[in-house]
Amino acid sequence: GAQPNVIYSFGEFICLENDVTSYQWGYDNKQTLDSTILVGQINQSYANSNPDTVHNYYWVIANQGGCQRKAYYNGPLATTGVAAVSNSTDVKIYPNPTSDYLNVDITTTIDGKVQIEVMDMLGQKIGETAAMNNKALIDVSKLASGCYFINCYREGIKIAGAKFIKN
Repeated sequence: GAQPNVIYSFGEFICLENDVTSYQWGYDNKQTLDSTILVGQINQSYANSNPDTVHNYYWVIANQGGCQRKAYYNGPLATTGVAAVSNSTDVKIYPNPTSDYLNVDITTTIDGKVQIEVMDMLGQKIGETAAMNNKALIDVSKLASGCYFINCYREGIKIAGAKFIKN
């Protein structure tokens, strides 16, 4: 198969292939070329708001039908049309912190259905809903107090994300 594409957008690395069976993120030291596996980073995206691209090459190993492919993120020159598209999406969540309901407003220039997932701090999906007219109201009253994430996807590609606190 083709080499997976990796982009960096809004503080995270994203593998644009969503038809693979597993992901594993990591990086190589540019000096020693030693590889470091990022334990637990096994989702389609890897959040890192301040990556050390001066000293490290970041990569993902995409597993597809027993075939492993390692794809590197090559820095800002490796932008694709999808990266430009995802930059035109913004998500606002309120109230934050909240105790019962969370409003999600997505501002985007792209058409298409948006799926919203609620994740816990361990990256486990604990709920999902479809946005209607780029808006959603999510009942979080049954969640335990703590920090959670909202991830917005269009056709399997993450386009926006935000963190909220449940009282």
